[in-house]
Amino acid sequence: DQQRCGVLNVTLAGNTPSVGTGTWTKVSGPGTVTFAPNANTPGATATVSLYGTYVLRWTILNGSCSTQDDVTIAFAEAANAGPDQQRCGTLVATLAGNAPSAGTGTWTKVSGPGNVTFGPNANTSNATATVDAYGTYVLRWTILNGSCSTQDEVTIAFAEAANAGPDQQRCGVLNVTLAGNTPSAGTGTWTKVSGPGTVTFTPNANTPGATATVSLYGTYVLRWTIVNGSCNTSDDVTISFAENANAGLDQGLCGTLVATLSGNNYSAGTGTWTKISGPGTVSFTPNANTPGATATVSLYGTYVFRWTIVNGSCSTFDEVTVIYERTASAGPPQDLCNTLSTALAGNAPAAGTGTWTLVSGPGTVSFTPNANTPTATA
Repeated sequence: DQQRCGVLNVTLAGNTPSVGTGTWTKVSGPGTVTFAPNANTPGATATVSLYGTYVLRWTILNGSCSTQDDVTIAFAEAANAGPDQQRCGTLVATLAGNAPSAGTGTWTKVSGPGNVTFGPNANTSNATATVDAYGTYVLRWTILNGSCSTQDEVTIAFAEAANAGPDQQRCGVLNVTLAGNTPSAGTGTWTKVSGPGTVTFTPNANTPGATATVSLYGTYVLRWTIVNGSCNTSDDVTISFAENANAGLDQGLCGTLVATLSGNNYSAGTGTWTKISGPGTVSFTPNANTPGATATVSLYGTYVFRWTIVNGSCSTFDEVTVIYERTASAGPPQDLCNTLSTALAGNAPAAGTGTWTLVSGPGTVSFTPNANTPTATA
């Protein structure tokens, strides 16, 4: 009897008859059998069509004598682990080992960064291999059949799907730290998909946690692409860069109850003017959401206005002080008889200090200089 490993042929060893004729025939087996050069050759080459166990019979016919003997030949498959594979964004691969006609096949891990489990078990030729870490694995398929033990290996590359990280809102700055995932192999690259300005990536666009610096406030979509062999995956992240509120410069106005404000424009969200303090009421024209609104007050005095920008999770504000000051009025002219004193009637300043001074006249004048209605004595 013979065991043949990984081949479908065998050299037979029937005895040569001194007289008469010997003939090979198939008794059993899963496939067909051909004998070369012919079936009457004791040492013929038997070639079968399928792996498995065959019983072949050698019969010698010599006159009235007919004797026979059987031989068992087991043709065992050589292990074939199937083609190499590239898997994109998954930790699972379906293997393609060949199923043995007899004996047992077993999957084992040869190399790779993580653990491997085989489902339903490691003896299934088309088992599902599940790994716990991305990377390149070498798996071995071994078939043991009698004295035959053959093996073959397959390389499975599990490549990560790109993940650009969570969306972000940035308040008052033009840079952000990105959070792309790091590929176990291959190359990741950041690109700009949309946004109002330019984007630079530091230290470079191939760094998963690069710093992205933009030239203008607004909403940007950035894409993280990982190319690993035949796997090409990408994921987008939205970054909103929101301006800090800026209410503009403080103002001092003379003789008017109207001021033109100068809040900064915003790329998104809503800006709103509110009154923080001041002696009168305020109206904003055309409305309180206009950065350059006109603020009209009902009374002279000092007012603090706040400009607030709300954009997503960003809420910032800045305040401006506007002083509305009256124009000086010294009161009506007076004609006085037989007296050298009179009560003056200057208007009181809304803020700051009023001062009386002598412009002309034949003598000196005394008064409390900073009171708006002092007694002037010449």
